[in-house]
Amino acid sequence: MIAFMARTWQPPLWRRIAALIAFTVFPDAALITGGISEGGPALPLCIVATVALTALGTRLWGLRIVLDADEVRVVNLFHTLPIPWSQVARFGYDDGLWIRRRDGAGEHRVSAFTEGRGVLPAVRRANYQVLHELETARKKRLG
Repeated sequence: MIAFMARTWQPPLWRRIAALIAFTVFPDAALITGGISEGGPALPLCIVATVALTALGTRLWGLRIVLDADEVRVVNLFHTLPIPWSQVARFGYDDGLWIRRRDGAGEHRVSAFTEGRGVLPAVRRANYQVLHELETARKKRLG
């Protein structure tokens, strides 16, 4: 049997940096500035919101899909989902990447490769490339 090398797919660095700025840097700066200028009870609330947004930005940075020897691991925003290879029916794309399971548990979206409104054509092409690579890996895995 050929050894299986784990492989990870994440959005490109520029997309992760853009998400970090959009969801963390700008809102945090606005919250801290507003909290300091407002003072009183607004400041602690702004600090709590800043910490929450920073945690969100950190999680957004780590969104990915990993193919291991035993499972496909989807790291989404609020959970990490391990799916045994035996349960992966196929990978697909419909406004974002998804995995269809054999056991009837449905389809699982992969947050790292989900489209938003007005998605850039380059992002859509890159997402389809990831889909192609994942489907190729699945077919090799089957034999």
